[in-house]
Amino acid sequence: MRFVRKLVSLFRGDSSEIDAETKQRVDYASKIVGDVLNPQLEMLKLEYGVVPNTGSIVSARSRGYLLGLVARVMGELPEDFAISHAQHLGAAAFSLVYGQERGIPLFVQSVNEHKAGDPEIAAGSNRGVVDASYLVEGASMSPMNFYLLNSSV
Repeated sequence: MRFVRKLVSLFRGDSSEIDAETKQRVDYASKIVGDVLNPQLEMLKLEYGVVPNTGSIVSARSRGYLLGLVARVMGELPEDFAISHAQHLGAAAFSLVYGQERGIPLFVQSVNEHKAGDPEIAAGSNRGVVDASYLVEGASMSPMNFYLLNSSV
């Protein structure tokens, strides 16, 4: 739950006034991201915001994974909400994993690489979509792709 609270606060920014419907959507998106990432980071013995600067954890595939995770979660929400909030959730998710100082630039870099058609970003993104789908669609399988990408760290 610590992850969800932190993600919600980063996602919302400094805005303390938020309507009930938006709050519900933010909480939903944040919970799924947390439910997917929490167990995997625990298995990797990594703490939020202090993951290594090098190696597979910052690879294009790992960053693509986070993009795919966020995209799949936002795909569950109304289109107008998703369009206006996806950037915030993406930046928040990257900040939680990599720390705010590194997370936001890595998020922007990853989005730009995705737009340019980077195949490694795309491959990681596909894995993130799959993992989020497990939870969104109620599958009994546990999301493991971020762990599998980084288990040799």
